Amino acid sequence: SMMKQLIAKKDDPSLQTEWMAAKRTAKEKLAAYVKEHMGIDLDCDALFDVQFKRIHEYKRQLLNCFYIVHRYLMIKSASPSERAKFQKRACFIGGKAAPAYVNAKTIIKLVG
Repeated sequence: SMMKQLIAKKDDPSLQTEWMAAKRTAKEKLAAYVKEHMGIDLDCDALFDVQFKRIHEYKRQLLNCFYIVHRYLMIKSASPSERAKFQKRACFIGGKAAPAYVNAKTIIKLVG
């Protein structure tokens, strides 16, 4: 299968280089889109945390929102030297919910 072929090449330096280049290109493309449409500059060396799926109160979007708020508070309370140790991260959360789904709409407002 294709997965077995890929696993066989997991230690191939040329595959790893190509993989990292593809990831970098995708990050640069997303960063350009965000800059054009939202006016926000993104550091392509940051970790991009991306989650797009249908919004449900029992899914991970709410947990991810809590983590982002927690991380923000940790960074804000850290000293400048401690802040430098945090991994740079850009978080993207997206999704949709049924119009009558009140709790999901509340999560969307929290994310926005």
